[in-house]
Amino acid sequence: MLYILPDQDLDLSFLYDIADGSNEFIIESIDMFLLHTPEMLQTITTAMAEKDWTVASQAAHKLKPNIITITKIKADLENRD
Repeated sequence: MLYILPDQDLDLSFLYDIADGSNEFIIESIDMFLLHTPEMLQTITTAMAEKDWTVASQAAHKLKPNIITITKIKADLENRD
């Protein structure tokens, strides 16, 4: 499916492809990413500064699947071309 996207710094074409036309899915996905990622990164940063390796590890563990999933989806979609 071809999408005409506005000029932007972030390539969201993979998200449009997996959304299969669902604007609700796109909005929810971006909202979840924007809500949780900065929070998790701040938790990791604070925990590392405090040398609280348990909390840093737990937060990184929660964040890791989201990053891996997004990376795999993008790679899969790029390989289709």
